Amino acid sequence: MDVLYSMSETQGDLEDILLKLLDNPSLTSGFAKDVVSIFLSSLRRSSDKLDIQLGLARDILAVMGDIETEDEDSMIDEIKYKLVTDNSAAKLLSVLLTSIDSVLSDVEWGIQQGNYGDDQSDFLCQYLMQVATVLSDALTCKSPHSSATTDLISRTTKKFYNTFTLLIKRESTHNHGILKSLEKLAKLVGTTTNHKLYSFLIYLEQPLADDLGAAQNAAMIRKQAVSVPGLVYAVEQCERNLIILSKKTKTDLMEHFKNSPARDFKVNMKVLEEKLAKVDEDVEESEQPKKKRKRAKNKAEDE
Repeated sequence: MDVLYSMSETQGDLEDILLKLLDNPSLTSGFAKDVVSIFLSSLRRSSDKLDIQLGLARDILAVMGDIETEDEDSMIDEIKYKLVTDNSAAKLLSVLLTSIDSVLSDVEWGIQQGNYGDDQSDFLCQYLMQVATVLSDALTCKSPHSSATTDLISRTTKKFYNTFTLLIKRESTHNHGILKSLEKLAKLVGTTTNHKLYSFLIYLEQPLADDLGAAQNAAMIRKQAVSVPGLVYAVEQCERNLIILSKKTKTDLMEHFKNSPARDFKVNMKVLEEKLAKVDEDVEESEQPKKKRKRAKNKAEDE
């Protein structure tokens, strides 16, 4: 018992120290990243972790800017966690998304635990609502288009929709009615997460239109050509299963799904493929003079 009490005290001391560090704006970006990573891993209660994640997401959005607005003055001035600065925000966003990925894995595990009652289903819905709120902020952060962060946002968002789909399928199989919490979750995803995702996908397309033909964008475009269809397909499957559950329960769960990334960006993939082909042509043309110079140099050396 003494050992357990000692461990509890140590855990409390660690959290107190880390909380103080969260309020330190002078930390280097690498140290700030480690502090947040350790702090999120040390939290024992899931509700505490989600509260911290939400606060971090809003601070990061305030610092990095919102892709949906050009008016920087409209962003909130008050930063809750002072270690979120211009230098650390991008790295902290990566840590936050990795943490959200871990939370989604826990939710998936919970959904797959066989038969459980409405209370457990309600808890999982509430949990996903908090995750959706955090993710909605992450989706509208002004991350560099060609960065690993945008790819991480895409993968984490895809996992969220896959997890939501898993919950929908479970409810469709085990319940004859519809939970109010599931209706609220569907409304939140339809009105907020889907809307933010729509803006994120449009944001991803912007450099492709502005810098078309730039060889350095080729790798980024190829990566999007793989990640975007996977994300769009996850949204499509989520909406499809919501429709099935709506018919079964006679409840319109698709009421708030107005802008559909699954519909609009499925069409836009043809545009992405055309841009990729154009970039490949430009890269090949730019390589031709280099190849000619190399052949000429080799020939001169042989002579």
